[in-house]
Amino acid sequence: MLKKSISIFVVLSMLISILSISALAQEQKKLPGILEITLEEAIKFAFENNTNIKDLKDKCKDMDDEYDKLSWKVNNIKSIPNKVNFSSENEYALYKGYPLEQLKFKYDELLKLKELTEKITNYNIESLSYGIQETIKELEYLKKVKQKLEKDLAIAKLKLQLEIINQNQLDQAKIAVTQMDTNIKKAYDGLKTQKNALKALLGVDRTVTLNIELPEKEFKEIGDINLDEIKDKAMTDRGDAILVTNNLNSKKMNYELKDYYKAYIAYDEYKDTLDEYNKAKDRYENDLNDIKEKVGNAYETVITLDGEYKDALETYKNTLELHKMNKLRYSLGMISLIDFMGSEIVLDKANNDLKKSLDKNILAKKMFEISYTLGDSDTIGLLKAAQVPTAQ
Repeated sequence: MLKKSISIFVVLSMLISILSISALAQEQKKLPGILEITLEEAIKFAFENNTNIKDLKDKCKDMDDEYDKLSWKVNNIKSIPNKVNFSSENEYALYKGYPLEQLKFKYDELLKLKELTEKITNYNIESLSYGIQETIKELEYLKKVKQKLEKDLAIAKLKLQLEIINQNQLDQAKIAVTQMDTNIKKAYDGLKTQKNALKALLGVDRTVTLNIELPEKEFKEIGDINLDEIKDKAMTDRGDAILVTNNLNSKKMNYELKDYYKAYIAYDEYKDTLDEYNKAKDRYENDLNDIKEKVGNAYETVITLDGEYKDALETYKNTLELHKMNKLRYSLGMISLIDFMGSEIVLDKANNDLKKSLDKNILAKKMFEISYTLGDSDTIGLLKAAQVPTAQ
């Protein structure tokens, strides 16, 4: 059996999870069309309702059953004492346990695919939730900018009457307002797209109003790490690294089988199998080095975004100090309301940029961890393409 018996603790954990989802469903019934949950609850909800995740759970169970059946066949043939004669390559392969080992490869890859899909789904839910929050803040900022531009336009019209500016300058002020209307519409469209994508991940109908409460976010430096050790960990933990290793071992088993029977098969058949094995060996190190490079790139992204966050924080602090000074100057009548509104807008932008930078930073650190423990989005595609087990 590949699966161990489930402990009481796991059963209780599953029961609590089911009750939590049930409670969410009940809450949704009490408030028709509205689903208000925390980010943690949203992720649990997705793991129970996301179609891809449910499908992978079913496939894992099916493959576990297939493994049990094949194990029985292998154990049955191995139980024959002093067996040295085999009726076919397939019987010899079964006796050696090759089909069982290859099915185990597929099973391990499928489990990794399931785990990676869950992690990437988790990441995408968090990323979309942050993006929605950012877009809402962006809309607030754009509306303030529009208010200022409308005041600028009103002043421009007055200046034109007083012949302080020309018609071209007034037209430019009108264009600025029109462009801001376009930007606001784009932001609203983007917000709708983000919300629909988030609902799809959770398995929630589009007609539902989904509100996700986000936890407090804080910046944490990545600190000193041993990147070489992390890359080595990726060689045993990443789905694509497992896939590459399993592929090499599978080619080796195929070659050993043909080598055992080479006196009874065509030379070309034997040679093709040997060539495939040699090609897999030649590609093996390069494939692993490519994977190590991906991990290194994910780490470099974190380092870059650490620096960008610190720069954004410094910019915000400087902008805040300048705004405090402008507020005092406005109260003393030294600057106009329009100038003060402009100062508020600059502060809002600096604040929004800081929050976006923090979100990017948090997500990059999560993706870096995923990169050396499971893989990346490309790995999902590779693992899906590899899942074609043959029933024995």
